[in-house]
Amino acid sequence: MKRITFITAAFGLLTCHYQAEAQSNYFSLQTGYAIGVAQDVNQNYIQKESSGPETSENDYYSYGEGIQVKLSYGHLFNEAFGVELGMSQLFGKEHESTYEYSDSKSTNRDKVSLTIINPSIIYSFNNKKLSPYAKFGVCGSFGSITSNSSSVSSNSSYSDEYNITSKLNLGITSALGASFKLTDNFSLLGEASFMSSTFNPKKLTTTKSFSNDEDQLPNMTTREKEAVFMDEVTYDSDQEASEDQPDEYPSMKLPLSNLAFSIGIKYSF
Repeated sequence: MKRITFITAAFGLLTCHYQAEAQSNYFSLQTGYAIGVAQDVNQNYIQKESSGPETSENDYYSYGEGIQVKLSYGHLFNEAFGVELGMSQLFGKEHESTYEYSDSKSTNRDKVSLTIINPSIIYSFNNKKLSPYAKFGVCGSFGSITSNSSSVSSNSSYSDEYNITSKLNLGITSALGASFKLTDNFSLLGEASFMSSTFNPKKLTTTKSFSNDEDQLPNMTTREKEAVFMDEVTYDSDQEASEDQPDEYPSMKLPLSNLAFSIGIKYSF
């Protein structure tokens, strides 16, 4: 009986030692480019002469497109299974739409800046040198869209800049990648990742407003400068809206999904 107890205890100690040895941690730093998917459309319109030919062109876009930088911390419970927490910054591509008619032209440019928090489960297929892996997780993001609009005609010019902040944008993520071992601690990474999410505006603030080069912002009321996005908006023609309160717009969802390709380096310890 004593011998069985001793063997069981020894086996338990060896198992714990093996599991402790199998566990590991890592930091990784990646950068790459994200391509927008699930796109929306802007229409560019040109008519040089009031009675001349018209040209219309669709411009498809997603606010998820742009350069992405990601820092991650991961913990592997064994050689095949672990968890990862990533934080990334998306520097969005600028999207432009134009409307040109006879002697006037209007242009709008939008650009997003977004911070993404991404916890994931990771499955790794370890090899001596090349180790493929797959990740599945969720994401929460927050940030803002900077929008610039301008209009020029033969006798006037207008320009405005808006900052549109977001609510917490939720989504799901997945990734496939591989790490190539350089030393005991350092590895190269290559990864393709997918994020499904939308940008949900929270508040719009006018940050610049010019008419014929004259600053209009100091003379604007709160209602003219600001707006909040609500799930339900009620308009009452019998009640005058307060100019000291922001305007109210219906909520909307803007395209944010992307497919990103990145490379980086991983430090294991």
